[in-house]
Amino acid sequence: DYLLSHMYGNAARDDLWSKLTQAMRSEGLEIDIGQMMDRWTLQMGYPIVTISKNQSEQLPTHYITVHQEHFLYSQEAKSNNRARLPLQSASPPAERVSPCRARLPLQSASPPAERVSPCRARLPLQSALLWQIPLTVAVGNASSVCSENLIWINNKTETHRIGQMDDSNWLLGNINQTGYFRVNYDLANWKLLIQQLHNNPEIISVGNRAGLIDDAFNLARAGYLPQGVPLQLIGYLPEEPSFLPWHSASRALYQLDKLLDRTDEYSLFSDYVLKQVAARYHRMGWPTNVPSSEGNVLQASYQTEELQRELIMLACSFGNKQCHRQAVTYISDWISSNKNRIPPNIRDIVYCTGVSLMDEDVWEFIWMKFHSTSAVSEKKILLEALTCSDNTFLLNRLLNLSLTSDLVPEQDVIDVIIHVGRNPQGRNLAWKYFREKWDILNARYGEALFMNSKLIGGVTEFLNTEKELNELKEFIQANDLGAGPAMPRSLEIVEGNVRWHRLTDGTSSSGFANLPTLTLANASPAS
Repeated sequence: DYLLSHMYGNAARDDLWSKLTQAMRSEGLEIDIGQMMDRWTLQMGYPIVTISKNQSEQLPTHYITVHQEHFLYSQEAKSNNRARLPLQSASPPAERVSPCRARLPLQSASPPAERVSPCRARLPLQSALLWQIPLTVAVGNASSVCSENLIWINNKTETHRIGQMDDSNWLLGNINQTGYFRVNYDLANWKLLIQQLHNNPEIISVGNRAGLIDDAFNLARAGYLPQGVPLQLIGYLPEEPSFLPWHSASRALYQLDKLLDRTDEYSLFSDYVLKQVAARYHRMGWPTNVPSSEGNVLQASYQTEELQRELIMLACSFGNKQCHRQAVTYISDWISSNKNRIPPNIRDIVYCTGVSLMDEDVWEFIWMKFHSTSAVSEKKILLEALTCSDNTFLLNRLLNLSLTSDLVPEQDVIDVIIHVGRNPQGRNLAWKYFREKWDILNARYGEALFMNSKLIGGVTEFLNTEKELNELKEFIQANDLGAGPAMPRSLEIVEGNVRWHRLTDGTSSSGFANLPTLTLANASPAS
């Protein structure tokens, strides 16, 4: 109807919303799509929805309470409160928070409120940080999941009737991740979900398992959950056969890895990750180029290949000795035979692992191959591998060569600095080099807003000490860099990293001190 009505003509946004509203009404739903979409398109950020079983004695157990608020990474006050909650506590999160939370989110690239488009004036003031949310909720137990319910959330806190529940039932929201928001639960429900994943993960669909992992880690990073919750959640991963949950876990663990890689807790963290990865990694093995009987190279399914790659990357990154030996074997064979037999989809992992473990001759070999190959994609992988060395002399040499010679293409200089900064051995080098060469870098890339933002964000995103934060502030002030969006955003991210360390240091919420005892497979809900 919409296409026919505006055929050969122009249409505005509200024309589409009007037709969709008519379609909703024809289905018996009185929902103003224009009003709903304004809250999603004209407000910055997105919401977090907290679902909890009803705690009131006046209502029966088949009611749930749903609370929405603006999802923010800057949750210092909330983290201080949540850090005192043990995982087994049945108390719901502190859902009604102070209005002072209406600060800009740490990870948001949105401009300050005073610069917002005048279109936002269409929203009433009291709804500025509320969304109209189509929330799907299901009730499950150890053996099954009931059919999902669709609930429309309009207010900050609402109570809704849902299927009959008892203490053994868990709630699951945003089924198959169809909504653009995060979902939190009271800690008792998180414990039931963790127990379900440990005992029978197949009851929860693949998409929902991935979503639970992604939400849990981000909620913990933002201070809505104790850090122990996502770490316990991934304790079921040795039995996880699907790519998506592993991919969600891998992305989250990478963030934690960069926050912890220079701390005393890192060995506990890496050992725990390896414990989760080892069984599935050994089961999946490495890809092979062995020809089949028909003469074609055996091809695994895309999902299987991606899962295999994800596991190899995790195993090698966190120090699995068998993974290291295999990578070294591949590199040694390449050097001795001058034939690259490394499967193409894992070459970046093997190159990086080999450069980090082997001697300077291997770095020189990769450097030579970088110059001799004409394939653009291969050159990119080889150049990134050079940044993986543990030798600070070689890293410093690469940084200097990238900017002061024509041996590294100009468009790749930024990637070299960023990847050296992602290497724990090169983080200080890259940060120092960035500041010392800022005038040259800014003159070369300053007018290219995307490249400049990429450089600033890439070099600073994993700075996480008070010293580095102070250095960043001094650098911004000394160079008068507060006007553009890139530096203030980087400052917020580094402040968040430092705050995360401050809030998790020495508290039970970090979960790292108790990593060896996180298995819940045989735990009861009351334990």
